[in-house]
This record gives sequence, C-alpha cells and structure tokens, in this order.
Amino acid sequence: MRTWFGLVAPAHTPPAVISRINAQVNKILAMPDVREKFESQGGGPMGGTPQDFAALLERDYAKWRKVVKDSGAKID
Repeated sequence: MRTWFGLVAPAHTPPAVISRINAQVNKILAMPDVREKFESQGGGPMGGTPQDFAALLERDYAKWRKVVKDSGAKID
C-alpha cells in the first residue's frame, strides 16, 4: 500500500485553468527545496500531467475495487 496526494478540480473546470495549475505545481515540485522536504519525510514528488494522474486514479480504483469485492466486505 502506498499513500499519495494529488489535486483535483471541479468537473467542467476550463482546460486552460487546469493546464496553468498543472504547470505551476510541476514547477514547484521540481524546486530542490520542495523535493528535499518531500524526501526527508519519505516521499517523492512525481508531478506529471492531468492524464497521468487520471490513469493513476483508474489503476488504484480498479485495484482496490477488486480487493474490497474479493474480501466480501459489506456496508451495514
């Protein structure tokens, strides 16, 4: 199991806004002092594109959906 953090925006946020936020976040995550802070806490900033993050979410949803289904867990 791994923990990750990401940013999401409301549905229908204009692509230009998403692009601008993504570019700034990637720039910040590339700063040596920011990378060092993450690494000192056992993490590693990844950055990437909104499409990269969407793919990560889909992979994790699929994995954990199967784990929950296979476990037989039920909501009371």
